[in-house]
Amino acid sequence: MVVYLTASAARFKCKVCKQLEADFAAVAAAYSENVKSKGEDPNIFFIKLDYNDNPKVFQDYEVNTVPLMFHVSKKDGEGEGPAKYEIAIRDRFQIPNDVNAENVATFVSNMSGFEIEIPKSMIWSYISMILFFGAIVALVSLILILRLILKGLVLYLYCWHLL
Repeated sequence: MVVYLTASAARFKCKVCKQLEADFAAVAAAYSENVKSKGEDPNIFFIKLDYNDNPKVFQDYEVNTVPLMFHVSKKDGEGEGPAKYEIAIRDRFQIPNDVNAENVATFVSNMSGFEIEIPKSMIWSYISMILFFGAIVALVSLILILRLILKGLVLYLYCWHLL
């Protein structure tokens, strides 16, 4: 189970929460699609809990800052008292500066052993293709211009030598 604790209410002004929420949702959707296409289901559950709706969970886990994403295995949560709610550092998602769905998918894959592929937007493929062909056209143009300059220089030197 992958748990995402957030505070999405406007009063908290958590921009990272909103970004990570979108990425969390994208990974959950990609997981669902991957399960359908691969025909296997490792039973990973994605749970989002907002502070406004579940303050007790935040208290039980002693969460002081958000966002927080962590993995809970079948063994976690067993036992009694406060130890039941401890989150091991290895089970926490370390939020990078450039958080994106691929980072979240890698975390979930590492924790669960189930590879989650995030579909890439075709727009980036088109932009990359345009930039690639634009670079080729620019390179060919530069070669042709240099060739003309070189021919002019050779002709100038030849004429100058005849004088």
